[in-house]
Amino acid sequence: MKINCLFPVFKENDAKSFFTKYTKSDFYLKNECTYFVYVQSNDEQNCKFLKTFSKKNKNFKLFITENDFNYNDVFLNALQDFNCDILLLGDLCVNNIDKLFYTLIKKNIEGANLVHIKKEKKGIKAKFFNFFSKIYNFFTSIFTSNKDALNIISLGLIDKNILDILKCLPQKSLLLKNSPSFYGFKVDYVIIDDEIQTYKNNDKKHFSTLKTSITFLSLFFAGIIGIILGNIFLDKGLIFFNIVMLLFCLISLFTFILLLPKYFLDIRCKSKNIIKLATDNKKRR
Repeated sequence: MKINCLFPVFKENDAKSFFTKYTKSDFYLKNECTYFVYVQSNDEQNCKFLKTFSKKNKNFKLFITENDFNYNDVFLNALQDFNCDILLLGDLCVNNIDKLFYTLIKKNIEGANLVHIKKEKKGIKAKFFNFFSKIYNFFTSIFTSNKDALNIISLGLIDKNILDILKCLPQKSLLLKNSPSFYGFKVDYVIIDDEIQTYKNNDKKHFSTLKTSITFLSLFFAGIIGIILGNIFLDKGLIFFNIVMLLFCLISLFTFILLLPKYFLDIRCKSKNIIKLATDNKKRR
C-alpha cells in the first residue's frame, strides 16, 4: 500500500519534538510513506530543524513557503502531487497520531474510501452542537446542495478513488473533502476525545461573506434606529413608514442570518492564499 502523509507546520508547532518522537513510532518504522511537509520561511526555528531533518530522511518532501498559510492552502497546493493509494492528513498538535493513523487504515481496509475524524461531544455541549450543526447544514445544503461532515479538517484519510475526483475538481476539492456523502463510495468516521488538541481555523480570516453579513447586520440596526426616530419626529404617514422600515429590517436580518453560515462554510472549505514557494526549495533539489 502506497501512503502519502500531509503535515503543515505552523509557528505554534514544535516540529523537532513532534517528528523526533514520530519517527521512532511503530507506524513510521513499519510503513513506507512519503511525507509532504510545509513550513514558512520566517518560522526560523522549525525551518532550520526541518531543513536538516529532511536531508537525513529522504522520504520527507519539504516545501518552504514565502507566505503564511492555513491547512486548506497547503492541501490545495499539494493535491496534484499526491501519488498514493491513501492520503493521511496529519496534525502536529496530535501527539500520538501514529495510533490514529493505524485506526484510519483499518477503516480503509474495511472498505471506507473516506474517513472523517470528529470530536466526541457530551452533555449540554453535545445538544448545542447538534442544534447548531443542523441549522448550519440546513443553510449549507442551500448553498451547495451538499452537507458538511463537521469533521476536523486537519485529520482523516482519503483514498485514491476520492483523490482522483478531487484532482479533477480542484475548485470544489475542499468542500468535497469535508462532505459526508459520495455516491458509490463509503464514508466512515473515527471519534476522538474532545479534549485532544487539534489544528484550528482562523475564524478572523476575512472572506467577502463576512463583510457582507456585517453590512446587513448594520443595516438591520440602522433600520431599528430609523423606526425609533421616525416614531418620535414624524406626524404623517407613520403607518406606511413603519411597514416599509419593518420590511427593511426583516430583509436585512434574514440576509445576515443567511450569510453567516456561508461565512463559516467558507472558512472550512475555501483557500485565500496562493502559496509562494521560497527559492530554498530549488536549492535543495
